[in-house]
Amino acid sequence: MLIFMPLLQIPLDGDHYLRNPPQKPKLELGNYVESQGIFVPVRYASFDEANECAANGYFVRSEHRLEYAGPSDIFDTYQVKWSGHEFGSKGTNFNLASWQQHQRAGGYARNKYVPEAYGYDPRLFEMGINFSIWDAVEGLNRFMFADPAQHGRYYVGTYGELHQLHGNSIQIGDSMWSGFHAITKDSPPIQLKRLSSTTDWPLGYGTPSELIDFYEMIRYLHHFDSDHIPIIEFQSDPAEGIQWFLQYHRGRDSQRANFTLSNRDIPPHAVVFDHVIGATHPDGQDCEVAIAFADNRPLRSEKRAIEGELLARCNVPVLLTTPSLPRLFRPGVSQHGTRSLWSKPPLSLFLETDGRHKGVANTPVGLGRNSVVREIAPGLHITFAPMHVVSDGKSAYATAY
Repeated sequence: MLIFMPLLQIPLDGDHYLRNPPQKPKLELGNYVESQGIFVPVRYASFDEANECAANGYFVRSEHRLEYAGPSDIFDTYQVKWSGHEFGSKGTNFNLASWQQHQRAGGYARNKYVPEAYGYDPRLFEMGINFSIWDAVEGLNRFMFADPAQHGRYYVGTYGELHQLHGNSIQIGDSMWSGFHAITKDSPPIQLKRLSSTTDWPLGYGTPSELIDFYEMIRYLHHFDSDHIPIIEFQSDPAEGIQWFLQYHRGRDSQRANFTLSNRDIPPHAVVFDHVIGATHPDGQDCEVAIAFADNRPLRSEKRAIEGELLARCNVPVLLTTPSLPRLFRPGVSQHGTRSLWSKPPLSLFLETDGRHKGVANTPVGLGRNSVVREIAPGLHITFAPMHVVSDGKSAYATAY
């Protein structure tokens, strides 16, 4: 079985929360970030307070002590609205015991691999389930992470309903917008995935430069390791002109790519990838690459999020195959999907196959001819293919070995 990255084996220098793991990561980090002058939605101490004070409803957000440096999105979060409640009622006497029971019956049922993979007794793991109550704020929901090898380049996923101007007020419209962009401060955003036909970049929700400043301001806060590349979730509110901080997940460490691949460097029999996040040494890297595929199905949908989380935390290069990159990115933007496979492994390789290959997960047969299947968690088996990979952070190729 593969060795995961348990909390105690992660380098502790520079990160306060690795030395002092938060019991409620969303709440405790939200409190800290707000203390540093960054906007964070109101957190309520009780349901009575939320029912009385939350004008637009509130979110019951899942909490678990594993979430900061372990798997993210392993439990469900619910929104309580005054018209059409998704969970409970305005007068609910909801408590921790009922929340744990609900997660055991619902969201927790998806997490059969997690407790044992991280060395937890399932019952003790369940006892760590908790929640916090957050005010519902308007705007587009976003996640963002820096490119580990290309300094100044960032990835932003955006999803939500676009707002419209009605007289002197800004109101939520009925147009859903979804996009996944690569951004820098000095060039137009590059759309990597789009479901909407309205615009390439939603106006009024922050410019790329403003989002980069917001991200780096959080990344360089004293309690965090500035050499680390987190995944930061936030809400872009056009009515208030605010970026609301929602969450900080640990991702991958920074890398340095000090070379550039050219076409003449690529052997004629090599497989060239369609996209890459991460870099290798100029001479390349001999490694076992995990193919994001299990139980005869690819790890790219929302239903495979848990398996994707566990694979992302194996700290190994990952290959994601897909008929098209938009099809791969879509569930990771509109939901959580397996976006962690883009943002947490040391190297993420993307290959558009469109069914033209006959290897595992439509990979080229030659690339996986010496592949082996490994159990990365009890009952979860992943195919690993030995490859020689060369990546400069912009382009990458691989050959079998």
